[in-house]
Amino acid sequence: MLTRKIIVFFLIVGIVPALIVSLFHGFNTIAVLQTNIGSSRVVALRNTLSRFDTAIDTLVEFTDWVFLDNGINELLTRTPAQLGDYQERVVETADNIAYHISYSQVGELLSTLFIFGNNGVDFRFGYTSPAYVVRRDSLLDSEWMQRSEAPFGRLRWGPPIPPIHEMFEDRYLIPMVRSILDIDSARTLGTLIGFINERIFDDIYDDYGLSEGEVLLFVYPSGMIFSCNRESLIGASTDDLETVAGLETVPAWLRSETASYGRSEQHLIASVRSQRYGWRLVNVIPDALIKREQRKVLLVMLGVFGLSIMLTGVISVFLTQNINRPIHALIRKIEAVPVDYTSPSTPTQYKNEIGLLDQSIDTMSAKIGQLMDDKIAEERERHEIELRLLQSQINPHFLYNTLGVIKWMAMLQGADNIGSMVTAMSRVFKYAIGKRSQTVSLREELEVLDEYMQIHQFAGKHGIEFRKNVIDDELLDSRVVKFILQPIVENAIIHGLRPKLRGGRIDLTVERDADRLKIEVRDNGIGIPDDQLTQLSSTRAEQIVEPSGHVGLTNIRRRIQLLYGEPYGLEIDSEFGKYTSVTILLPYQKATDPEGT
Repeated sequence: MLTRKIIVFFLIVGIVPALIVSLFHGFNTIAVLQTNIGSSRVVALRNTLSRFDTAIDTLVEFTDWVFLDNGINELLTRTPAQLGDYQERVVETADNIAYHISYSQVGELLSTLFIFGNNGVDFRFGYTSPAYVVRRDSLLDSEWMQRSEAPFGRLRWGPPIPPIHEMFEDRYLIPMVRSILDIDSARTLGTLIGFINERIFDDIYDDYGLSEGEVLLFVYPSGMIFSCNRESLIGASTDDLETVAGLETVPAWLRSETASYGRSEQHLIASVRSQRYGWRLVNVIPDALIKREQRKVLLVMLGVFGLSIMLTGVISVFLTQNINRPIHALIRKIEAVPVDYTSPSTPTQYKNEIGLLDQSIDTMSAKIGQLMDDKIAEERERHEIELRLLQSQINPHFLYNTLGVIKWMAMLQGADNIGSMVTAMSRVFKYAIGKRSQTVSLREELEVLDEYMQIHQFAGKHGIEFRKNVIDDELLDSRVVKFILQPIVENAIIHGLRPKLRGGRIDLTVERDADRLKIEVRDNGIGIPDDQLTQLSSTRAEQIVEPSGHVGLTNIRRRIQLLYGEPYGLEIDSEFGKYTSVTILLPYQKATDPEGT
């Protein structure tokens, strides 16, 4: 029965967590997969677009050089009649242009390059296609040329066009156009026309690693697609993607965000925009690709779950056999323990927790008798303590009754002062030992202090003036440690004022400092010598036994700190021959609040 329960338990404990972990990991991975694909595509798009922008930077730098070169500018400013005298200069300029093209590696990016001057100057350079077969007029008057005209000498990009001659090997051409201006007069001197070598895009698509069904688009800021791995989309607008690329909707952020990814109904779209040129690189990923990755995750999840079930089964059988045998041995040993608990211990054969349990059973058998004896002794001691406590409770009642008899005898003999002193003393003594609570209200503490000072007034030996100053009557309801003012005032009288003989005064001030209650007892007595003041001010000073026989200031400090902690206690200040001030620091608590601990 136990064996079956252990096996079932291990199977449940093993399978349920494995199932939960597998499901959680699987579904969490599936949920995160789309985010990871989108993020990774944005990173890949950034790298690809940065590579393309670097190539275009090379073309822009070359056109800047053509625009600013004094030799080209001077040649284009000549009239057609003057060009006959500058043939040598024309050849020299053509060689200079060819040198810069080779030096800047522009030729690797261009299919053909044309520089046409308004004065008839004609420079042509062919790389992947022959430039000489193109008619100048047909090129300058083409529709795409008119739309790509670049005022003020800035580089502009034309729409993708088919090859302009049958001898061109390019599948399509991407024109770039820049007007060449006179540096001094800003009038137009000619036009630079170049066609991007579309093979550079093939290299980009190969390096990007597109999966089946993915679409990668280069898009002008106007929304026109100027290159794509799917040639049918070249020249289309992103507005047409709904029908051309099978995209249900075109997200608005596709034209606004610098870099982002998101979903349409059946596609994941990632997009990055060039900060320098404004064109955008867009990657459209079909759901089929994402679902294929998700299926891989599910297969891994099922494999892990199946493996967990197998391992759990094997481990449960093994553990059950290794646990069940020693448990049965322990049961037999417990059943064999005799009633008098005197059976000798036997060495265990298990060197693990079961062995420790076996040894514990032997130890338990040996100690049960001792524990029973200790329990009997403890009960006897508790009974004796209760008897002593009962006796200690009788003693205060005896003292109260005795003081009452003295009071009535004094009143019968007409000694009213003696009766009043006995009454005050009885109240002080009853307050000191009568209540069990460790804290009382400040009002109660001050009332008992008044009784104590009344005893001294009845004695009439020293003529001590006692003044109280409670800054706020609400402070009378604050909670203080029981019976701490009387010992401090008694110390002031005995050690500070009694040697002075006359003119003694004690001032008690109560105020609140933020969340602390401050009670200062100040006398104008003889003060405390420096060596004694150092000892009393130390929070770790040994307890000092006063001549009266009770533990003094150190006892009060320790009681406060046991209740409220180290930040509270006593502060003692004195100047020998002039005064002594003892300040009690307590947390501010109303009498209705719970007692401090």
